[in-house]
Amino acid sequence: MAEPSSTSEQDAPKKKPHWRLYAVIVAVLATVVTVTNGVNAVSKFPSSVAELKRWLWPGPEVSPVSLTVAKEATKPSPGYGVVQVTDLGEVFGGGADVRLVLQAQSPDRIAQVVKLTTKVKRLEAPAQVAFNVDPLAQPGFGAARPETFQVTVEGETAGTATYIGSDNTAASARFPELLPSDPPLVYRFGGTDGAQETIDLKLRLRAMGIYEVRFVATVVSDNTEYQVESAPLRVGRK
Repeated sequence: MAEPSSTSEQDAPKKKPHWRLYAVIVAVLATVVTVTNGVNAVSKFPSSVAELKRWLWPGPEVSPVSLTVAKEATKPSPGYGVVQVTDLGEVFGGGADVRLVLQAQSPDRIAQVVKLTTKVKRLEAPAQVAFNVDPLAQPGFGAARPETFQVTVEGETAGTATYIGSDNTAASARFPELLPSDPPLVYRFGGTDGAQETIDLKLRLRAMGIYEVRFVATVVSDNTEYQVESAPLRVGRK
């Protein structure tokens, strides 16, 4: 038979409640004071579990705006097709009609895209690749579509970029930048500015060969600058 314990229930150590610790943590978070430009201001208490987690366990900074190429809406230049090239995959002949999507990660976070640029890299093109063009499918000169970027690529660092506004007026940028500076064009997100911007971009290749094109957006939010880069798009001409 097992012998009875010499320690009674009254003598057993009691567990101390942790509610005091929880109360202290909540009180500290609720009264955090942020000093900005010498002015004290009570910071906003976390409004979501995700935001509270970011406060307690800060991780790598993620851009508040993403940049993607909408593949289903991206097509080769009129009169050209898409060629499958070994080791490179799809190559759009003559350039491409590209659709870019800027998407805010949170509708409540204020952010601005202050710069949008292109990164162009020349690739080795197999000699047997041909980009055939149908001259009857080439568009004639006409009015530009509203809210469109017209971009020509003449090499890795040479090209032109023009923004056509909804009123059909044009504003030029200094390639590889796409956003004009006079007047400045800035995309704003958060609050009443919406959470998504769709950019239609007509990219035309004037140089011979195959080039890889990426788009890079510079995002500013809460005095922090981020850079987001799209997936590569390959265009070719011979």
